[in-house]
Amino acid sequence: MLIKDKQVYVGHFLRKQERDSSLSNTKFNNVYVKNLSESTTNEDLKKIFGEYGTITSAVVMRDADGKSKCFGFVNFENPDDAANAVEALLERLRRNRNENLS
Repeated sequence: MLIKDKQVYVGHFLRKQERDSSLSNTKFNNVYVKNLSESTTNEDLKKIFGEYGTITSAVVMRDADGKSKCFGFVNFENPDDAANAVEALLERLRRNRNENLS
């Protein structure tokens, strides 16, 4: 998936010690998004992820000077909506990669 012409990664947030455990039964509300363009805003995240469910917050992380760190978090009200968003956006990424390879 591209946001502002930059390829982004979409996935649920897991602490380092949780990354090795099975993800199939994991419920999550908070989605981690990386590789964002420096110009991506909180509103951009809300717009893209909002079509999958109610969002309680969407934040692009910034340094002390306000410059984007090029990653952010989207928090959904419902864990099923978060899972659906990750699944749908990962599928969109796969399709885009396959189209670019053709």
